[in-house]
Amino acid sequence: MTRHAPFFNQTRSTLSCIYTLLFISAACAQQFQPDVTLGPSSAFVDGKALYILGGDSQSLSQNSQAFMIDLSVSWGTSNPAFTKLPDGPEASSSPSAISRDGKKWYNLVNGTSHVYDIKSGNWTQSTAPIQKDKESKPKAKGGPSTVGLAAVSNPDTGDIYIPFGYDGSMGRTKSFSMLTVNLTNETYDHDDKYSSKTPQRFYSVAWSSPLQSLVYIDESGLYSYNITTKERVVLPKKEAPKPRSEACLLSVNGGSRMVLFGGIAEKTVQKDIWVLDTLSFKWIRGPDVADGDERTRAACGVSNDYIIVWGGANKQGQISNSTLVYDLRNGTWTTDYVALSTNTTSPTVAPTPTPTPTPTPTSSNMTISVTASPTANTTTTTLTTAITPTDSISPTLPFKETSTSIQSPSGSVSTSTSVPAESTSGPDRSTHVARIAVGSVVGALCFAVVALGLVYRRRCRLAKEKLMKDEDPFAPNARLDEGTPVREFFRKPR
Repeated sequence: MTRHAPFFNQTRSTLSCIYTLLFISAACAQQFQPDVTLGPSSAFVDGKALYILGGDSQSLSQNSQAFMIDLSVSWGTSNPAFTKLPDGPEASSSPSAISRDGKKWYNLVNGTSHVYDIKSGNWTQSTAPIQKDKESKPKAKGGPSTVGLAAVSNPDTGDIYIPFGYDGSMGRTKSFSMLTVNLTNETYDHDDKYSSKTPQRFYSVAWSSPLQSLVYIDESGLYSYNITTKERVVLPKKEAPKPRSEACLLSVNGGSRMVLFGGIAEKTVQKDIWVLDTLSFKWIRGPDVADGDERTRAACGVSNDYIIVWGGANKQGQISNSTLVYDLRNGTWTTDYVALSTNTTSPTVAPTPTPTPTPTPTSSNMTISVTASPTANTTTTTLTTAITPTDSISPTLPFKETSTSIQSPSGSVSTSTSVPAESTSGPDRSTHVARIAVGSVVGALCFAVVALGLVYRRRCRLAKEKLMKDEDPFAPNARLDEGTPVREFFRKPR
């Protein structure tokens, strides 16, 4: 049987290969799938990631899951690029924002500041107290009072603003104003000009650099608030979306545009999407999302002129497990998110030793991109078991109406635009297609190798049976007569 040893060794090697390929195939097939939730806290970095924390399950139980949707690669809505992050605090509809440098993810939960370091992947709690002085000790309200609040980051100063996040109540005197967070110094302040005796909830807020203002919408209307002048302005209501709560409000291109999607208006979950030009203050309505895909209390972000929506509930109160993508360039809902081309480079100017001009090579494949630093926005959400109107929220705001018309900011306003690469669908979509193709090839290869292993196994068994029937290991030329017992054959003298 020694002459069959190579055959058996080959069979063992084949089986080892099968086990290895099966392991690789199983590893490739496994991908993190988050639990769908209602009212997750979220913030995003354009071109990098949409960060999502917590939320409520269908039974209204909060969880601490944290994950991100990778926005640096292209993907389809049937298979978004989810990446698991270390669990954070249990949160639901809590203020959430990204720091100016894009390295920290801030969340205010139950009166405590939780910060996720994006580079190290660690959660920390801020030790700085959120208070005014030792006597009054006003603080960001803990427990359910942080639910329904939202945060917005100012990319110019790095401050994070949380409307009605500062509780300055003393005794029977109630006062809720804007909380200001500085992550660099871990300090907190508040803006008494933006205050109310009753804190508002379930609003949406975003930052506009051209206006140097935060834009705010709730069930009473749409407003802007200038951080420097402390002026609050009511935006025009003509040809504008309905006032609403629990909607997605996102800043695009540094706030030169605002995108509003979903939410609850007139006790109904909305499926419309609007784009606001903050320089002309004109609204443009896009196509409604399909029935059943309307959302409230969802996580939202924007990247490369694509709006990404995850989680939330529809008008039936069902938590959705699908991801939505809206293409701002074409004004259509789509099933593909296309990341910014990795071949895009920013123009640079290098010093030259002599003023002699040199020719600049051109190429049809060369692209130039000028992008604005995005602001980190937070989607706003509510805390209702089913989709119910927030009738208890007072539509009356405490601010003094200073103007009912809008004037463009004085001086020159410098805005940045995003110039897409000449072809963004080719190399980026091929990454997603290649991933699917590799999985299919690995599966087919595993099937073929398993079948080959079965064939080898059968050949091995047949060879062994033939050897036992036809050959005597002690006398290779001897033949076993048919009907002769094996023990008598070996006893027969040669």
